[in-house]
Amino acid sequence: MIRGGSVGSPSYARPSEVPWQTLEAGVAAFESGFQLSREQPEQQMRPELAQQS
Repeated sequence: MIRGGSVGSPSYARPSEVPWQTLEAGVAAFESGFQLSREQPEQQMRPELAQQS
């Protein structure tokens, strides 16, 4: 995790002192028993992209 900000017009990014705190807080916000799932679609044949490799 990084934290960002700006001082005047330049922007900066720096490592967070507690990198997992934001993730753990987000996970804790879900209701008990919440499950996230995703079904993967079939792979598409896309010849126009295969020719570029």
